[in-house]
Amino acid sequence: LSFTADSPLYSDTLGHFAPLVSLVLVGVFIAWLYLLHTVVAGVSQSSAVGELQGVTTLNFIRFVVLLFPIVAAWLVAPPQSVQEWGVAVICGTILLLIIYLKDTFVFFIAKKIPILYWILYLCTAFLLPISFVLTVLQIRG
Repeated sequence: LSFTADSPLYSDTLGHFAPLVSLVLVGVFIAWLYLLHTVVAGVSQSSAVGELQGVTTLNFIRFVVLLFPIVAAWLVAPPQSVQEWGVAVICGTILLLIIYLKDTFVFFIAKKIPILYWILYLCTAFLLPISFVLTVLQIRG
């Protein structure tokens, strides 16, 4: 009996709980961003961090409003079409992520903050939690 993630034992379970797991991961990610902005605002005493948190909140609302119908359909979709709905969610997320990157880039340029800090912000806000999850799950490529 094999207990790897690609074994037949887990194939139905992972596909069945994928929408729920994705929603939980989004919630954890938003909590991470909120905590990050709150801590940095407290340490730096800067109003710019509050404005950046506003940009992030606005984009989160955009994500919820635009992706909710797709995710809701994905949750109630028949098992045969779950993969197609997952692809639609991923494509929508990529498009909205590009909009978020543009908004944060414009914010950093408008505040005359060097681009290096924007890159460091993206690494802290996105790559750190992703690398943590991948390390904890020990996903092998």
